[in-house]
Amino acid sequence: MFIPLLTITLCLLPGAQKLTLTAEPGATINIRNNNKVKGCQVCTRSIIKKCSIESLNSFSGSTVSVALECSRPQDVFSIEIVRHISKCLSTDVLRFNRTFTWNLAAAAPKAFQIDFTNTGLKQINPSEKCPDRHTYTLQAFQSTGNVAVGKYCRSGTISSAQVLKMSFNNFCFNFNLFGLLCVCVIALARISLTLPKGTSSSELLSPDYPESFPDDDTMEWYFQVPDKHGVDLQFLNLTQPDCVKKEVAVEYHQKGRVTSVLGLNDTQPLQNQGDFLLTLRNCEMERAPADSPGLTFTLKVSAYPPRSKGLKK
Repeated sequence: MFIPLLTITLCLLPGAQKLTLTAEPGATINIRNNNKVKGCQVCTRSIIKKCSIESLNSFSGSTVSVALECSRPQDVFSIEIVRHISKCLSTDVLRFNRTFTWNLAAAAPKAFQIDFTNTGLKQINPSEKCPDRHTYTLQAFQSTGNVAVGKYCRSGTISSAQVLKMSFNNFCFNFNLFGLLCVCVIALARISLTLPKGTSSSELLSPDYPESFPDDDTMEWYFQVPDKHGVDLQFLNLTQPDCVKKEVAVEYHQKGRVTSVLGLNDTQPLQNQGDFLLTLRNCEMERAPADSPGLTFTLKVSAYPPRSKGLKK
């Protein structure tokens, strides 16, 4: 049985946001106004109202109602959840590979967003291993079965991931690497990449690789591009499905520009106007006989700085 560390009930009041927080035994909750913004305070709702501009005293294993008195409390206050673990694995167990699994769920169309704020991640082939043996795997739970969004190593351009229904597995988990947020998403997943300045190259794999991209599903990649850089995308090692309904389509979305819709075999346009969203929509595939080809690919992402040969004016 999965027990959440924290349950939150939200109620909007004029000039305040009321939260009812229920912490799992062993989990400690802190609410902080780190920058001590004037006009914003956190108050407990007991017999006597107590308020603080700095923080709410820690509480554990109980239910507490608080009011965040501020015009935009989400921009001022941070909620810290600390889980105290007192029992450790024996040194004999530490000689073996360990897998830690977190099953996270949100009611559609909401999803969990994980921010890889410290080092970023790099996607690898499922058959590969990470040099430091810290391997991270994202899976999405769907009614038709689980989908492997990807397998990753630390240190890369992937800065965050949004998945509708998710399982997160890894070896030797680094707790400081991730932040969690509940957001809205209509695709299987959205992977955000922060491209570095200068010339760079990276590769992404289709969901469930080397198996087929899920039938009649959508995947999104959001690229944050340095100023005046160009980005070239290529679909490599491509296998295309036999479509029963619709066609496989690639969409380029960019603020202030008309959406471009292309096929996978088309020459993909150079992106040189800043950040953009790439959406890939699979068709409804013919899967009989069982050996019918599905949709698989490697997406090569090449970024170029100003005046580079790869950047067209």
